[in-house]
Amino acid sequence: MAETRKWMPRWLVTLLALAAAWGAGHVTLPGVDRNMLEQVVRAAGRARLTGFEQLSVVALGLMPALSGFVLVELAALIVPRWRPLRTGGPEGRASLRVSAVTVTLGLAAIQGWFVAVWLESFSWRYGMYGELVRDPGLSSRLVITVTLIAGTCLMLALAWLIDRHGLGSGFAVMIASAALPYAFDLGEHAYLGVEQGMMDLTDVIALLLRLGIIGLGTWWILTVHRRASPGGALRHPTSGALPIATAASLLFLPVQLANLGLNIGGILPQPGTSTYNYANAILIALLCAGFSWLFFRDARGTRKWWEGIGRSAAFLVGVAVVTSRARSALDGAVVIVAVAVAMDLAAEWRAREKFGELVAVWPVHQVARLDEHLARLAAANIPVLARGEHYRTLLHFFGPYAPIDLMVPAARAADARKALE
Repeated sequence: MAETRKWMPRWLVTLLALAAAWGAGHVTLPGVDRNMLEQVVRAAGRARLTGFEQLSVVALGLMPALSGFVLVELAALIVPRWRPLRTGGPEGRASLRVSAVTVTLGLAAIQGWFVAVWLESFSWRYGMYGELVRDPGLSSRLVITVTLIAGTCLMLALAWLIDRHGLGSGFAVMIASAALPYAFDLGEHAYLGVEQGMMDLTDVIALLLRLGIIGLGTWWILTVHRRASPGGALRHPTSGALPIATAASLLFLPVQLANLGLNIGGILPQPGTSTYNYANAILIALLCAGFSWLFFRDARGTRKWWEGIGRSAAFLVGVAVVTSRARSALDGAVVIVAVAVAMDLAAEWRAREKFGELVAVWPVHQVARLDEHLARLAAANIPVLARGEHYRTLLHFFGPYAPIDLMVPAARAADARKALE
């Protein structure tokens, strides 16, 4: 049964929300001198403003929310009285969500204030001198802080608008939308490299090939469970994509310690060297085993947590090897997230076309337990969409802001809740 068409299709709601976020990203913070800001960027050798350089009203983006949700999830894990809320179904998760939003606003206020103070102290010397803030002072700081808090609230509202009326998981779609400016920057990088003689056509093809390999690898690892024996599937990568970022942070420790006056760089591998790459690969494999144990040690079924380490570690180490010759590890991370979200959007599109209007009946935050819930609905002969499953598989515990929403046809919602409870 085709979904009943509303006055505005869901895909259009998602596009409009992303357009609104993009537009807000081009509205400069009140009191910031736009002309001076553009001079600073040109003096730094960039052709245009990108990312935080916009100093827009949404400069903080969703970062306070990402941190706020994870902090609340950690608190719920540590405090015994709060632990049932993590697996208590819609009601328990709603309580944690309210707490997470409260923490988010607090973090946005703190970060916004520090941004305001930094802007007042900022000056630039490249044949010119000027202040970014026109009228520095307490009132200016307060205005900038409140504006940045409001910007984070706007981004939250747009994410939840997509959740409720759009196509896709709101947080995931908003985060993955960073792939669009990234693709533009990548094209600009390749064009300027060829024009200035720093790259040739072979380098451009090699760059696209590396990104293509990461994309295909992401699709392969996220679909491994479909090819496993019935009832014994593990969601891969069993560690999520966390070992890549964690290993990079640990290996960056010498630089951080050097900044504190503790120079131990001589005894640890340096970025760009073969020793560093080997150490990175070994560390990723070890972290893959550790995270896999954390996330799947209590999983029920015929497969055990260690059975997923081989494929997962091969994928993650492969991504690290491929990105070792890229501009940065960010290249691989953006591609992985973009592919996962694209797979989720395609799955939701197909489900809505097949089953009609779908409603969310149960949030799943433990990827290892997802197939148990799906099996219960299958036993009750209820069709279901696990919205956002691929994106959340990359994050596991550290993605509480993007639940896997079990969505069923509206007519079967009551039956689905009964089966899951």
